[in-house]
Amino acid sequence: MNNISHLVIKNNIESVLLDRSILFNSFLKFHNINNTIVNKYIKFFLEEDLGYNLFTNLSLEKNINNDILSRDITTMNINTDNKIVKFNIVVKDNNYSNIKLSGIFFVLYVFKFLDINAEILYSKKDGDVLQKGDVVLEGIIEDNKILLIESTILNIIQQLSAVSTQTYHLQENVNNFCKTNNINAIKILETRKTMLGSRLLQKYAVFVSTNFNHRFGLYDKILIKDNHIDSAGGIKNVVEKLYVIKNTNQSDILNNIEIECETEEQILYAVKHHKLFKRIMLDNFNPMEIAKFVKIIKDNSNLEIEVSGGINKNNILQYCVNGVDFISLGSITHSLSSIDFSLNTFDFKK
Repeated sequence: MNNISHLVIKNNIESVLLDRSILFNSFLKFHNINNTIVNKYIKFFLEEDLGYNLFTNLSLEKNINNDILSRDITTMNINTDNKIVKFNIVVKDNNYSNIKLSGIFFVLYVFKFLDINAEILYSKKDGDVLQKGDVVLEGIIEDNKILLIESTILNIIQQLSAVSTQTYHLQENVNNFCKTNNINAIKILETRKTMLGSRLLQKYAVFVSTNFNHRFGLYDKILIKDNHIDSAGGIKNVVEKLYVIKNTNQSDILNNIEIECETEEQILYAVKHHKLFKRIMLDNFNPMEIAKFVKIIKDNSNLEIEVSGGINKNNILQYCVNGVDFISLGSITHSLSSIDFSLNTFDFKK
């Protein structure tokens, strides 16, 4: 049957994936991340379903051989004909309208990683807006292959689309509010409060909706938070150390420093030494206080302004103050429900 399937199925995974990788490549460039990282994530997700250390002893990582197929013990014993089927992934969710799709790149990459022979007949792109009943992906494949990866690819697309959809709606609400009230454009940002093991994917899902991200981790941007300030003995000591560092080190990363301020005293001191920083974060202030401090900051510096702390989808518009550049909230990645998609198979006749 395998020989027949290869004659019938015109494998086009590589070409479809290439076309669907444009946005993801922009995301990688934004964070200066090498694309080889994708293999590590795909391995991790597949091994959750197929057993850990699955790829350790395989001579070829991209090889859907019997060692891999045998890990699906239900399909191996029940679906033994390896017949060719048509499959699709469809939006099933009843709770959302205008769903922002995210994860198609990773879904197609699963096919490529396992060297699965499949013909994609139709594919949406990450960033497309969907409604219930819309077909996201459609193709031709052997049934044992699609059953092998069904759970993995649905988990990816359901969880990432939940992040991108929530971000999309928040950003749209903010955009409309700012436009109506003659307020400058404000970007929604995620934080590092991501699900363990899924930061790359969740940050990409945010990027799909905003074309922008906060820092990826501790390694790519200096963000001086309250605990750093407390540990250093106060903001004055932080500033003194930064002057010493900047006088002896010309690294580009020192031109992109952000400082979190929780008191008026800290804000005024940071503004006084604003040339040390690129952005100031106003943390846990109410909207009235933010409006007051934004004016002080903008009148005395060119600092970008980020507001954070206690902000959610129900009160975010209150924090859309003229002069604020960014609003960051952790809920778009750490508090979400998956969006429901279904994978269906049908008999295929050429």
